[in-house]
Amino acid sequence: MKIRQAILIVGMHRSGTSVLARGLQALGVSIGDNLLPGNEWNPKGYFEHADIVGLNDTLLGLVGRRWDSLALPPWDEMAPLFEPYQAQALALLEKDFGGQALFGIRRFAPP
Repeated sequence: MKIRQAILIVGMHRSGTSVLARGLQALGVSIGDNLLPGNEWNPKGYFEHADIVGLNDTLLGLVGRRWDSLALPPWDEMAPLFEPYQAQALALLEKDFGGQALFGIRRFAPP
């Protein structure tokens, strides 16, 4: 079994997570190819994997939250709701990072 390591970059928006993800990418850490494009708020891009963002948004939506929600998710209620998505998450990680010994994932987190 190949050992893989993931670097999880989690922080509030405008806290430097994009620059950290870009810096890790420049150092050779794979952050994937399907990245969110830049826009007027972050012209150089977010360095955030679009499929992971989509899955994260879906999971948060199951408990009535968004990426910018201030209320903590109901952790005890979440696990059973997420079980059907576990295979999808693992398939996504395997598809995009399966050949990588080290990879990084960036995602916003509520405060």
